[in-house]
Amino acid sequence: MHFSGLPYIKNKTVGSQNVFHIVQYTAQKIALWNNFVSKAKNANFQHRREYLEYHAQRFTDHSLLFMKGNNVVALFPANVKENVLYSHNGVSFGGLLINANLKQKEVLQMFAALVNYARFNAFEKIVIRLQPHIYNRYFSEEISYALFKNNAVISARAISSVIDLHEQLPYSKGRKWSLKKALKHDISMRESTNYDAFMELEKALLQYKYGAVPVHSAHELKLLSSIYTDKIKLYTVNFKDEMIGGVIIFLMGNVAKCQYICSNNICKDLNALDFLFTELIKKFKYELQFFDFGHSTLLNGHYLETTLIQNKESYGARGVCYDTYTIHL
Repeated sequence: MHFSGLPYIKNKTVGSQNVFHIVQYTAQKIALWNNFVSKAKNANFQHRREYLEYHAQRFTDHSLLFMKGNNVVALFPANVKENVLYSHNGVSFGGLLINANLKQKEVLQMFAALVNYARFNAFEKIVIRLQPHIYNRYFSEEISYALFKNNAVISARAISSVIDLHEQLPYSKGRKWSLKKALKHDISMRESTNYDAFMELEKALLQYKYGAVPVHSAHELKLLSSIYTDKIKLYTVNFKDEMIGGVIIFLMGNVAKCQYICSNNICKDLNALDFLFTELIKKFKYELQFFDFGHSTLLNGHYLETTLIQNKESYGARGVCYDTYTIHL
């Protein structure tokens, strides 16, 4: 489907080179899509088609390309459910993906066209999980302003805990004590590919704490890590050669994001995660800028897990919001 952006371009002297139109994604456009993702200032590897489609059976894809002639000028990874257009629910963050050359006026024109497209296709609302600023390759607040101009409301807000590796705050006294205790034991950190063992620990932990199951299966994580060998890493903490805990890290731009964290009772007794996180912070300190522990909220942000966030803050992490916006049509 093609949908012209022309009605929303206000310049009276607009030439054909300034006219963009919206095209729904098809498999024939994979090269165009992935090539733009590699250049966009607010995209990450999760926005590539291989990642969006590894779990395609869970979503009805409705991704969009904004075209100017034969050139892609923006992308909107998306899926649909019950007459709602979502920035894709299969990735951590989304929204309109743009390059560094686009100016505010053009972004406003694109949002106007997106809203008109959604209305034309009888969607009731557009829901966008905006990528936090620490994940962007360059300033990208044009999107936040466009959301404001289109009367978007914050419908969910999670709070994550992030360490600025270039301006690191000190550990709390309690965390220093726990780390000192951990270092007395025969524990070590390893990079691993044993996703089966890790996810067994993770499943047991999630079931015990929340009665929930992981979003990813071990098979899916092995598949994704084989595709993105430099982006998805499993680090484990081991006691006498036995895996007792670990973390799966997604390397996204300038951020090391903790996607899964797990530990068993032995790990907790030995304070082994203190050792693991300390080693990871040391590892990424000179490679990246941010270490993101992930959010500590439930119920669209209305419930704060205070013990969990205090644990993360004890490493010197502080708050970054994960915001979801809704445009009612």
